[in-house]
Amino acid sequence: MEFKKENKDINKKQELKKDNKTNAQSCVSLQNKEQMLVTGVVELFSSNETEIKAKTMLGNIKIVGQQLKPEKLDIANNELQVVGEIEGFSYYGANTSKSFLKRVFK
Repeated sequence: MEFKKENKDINKKQELKKDNKTNAQSCVSLQNKEQMLVTGVVELFSSNETEIKAKTMLGNIKIVGQQLKPEKLDIANNELQVVGEIEGFSYYGANTSKSFLKRVFK
């Protein structure tokens, strides 16, 4: 009896882990190439006038441009607001090893 109960508990924990991974979200909103809001942010790695690096729930993100400034960092709500002349951004590192098509058609 004890073994069956422990096995069920382990299965529930594994299902919760899967749910947390699939529920992970990150959203990027860019307004007039001057303001960017990134959701799903869990940590800010580095910041200077030409590059900002942060960790999101779906991997790391790098934002490039000129006169960049992390205007608002709200880790409790997982949000990062960036202002400046935003030239581009890209995801790299963890959770981005799958190609875009593989993630879309999983």
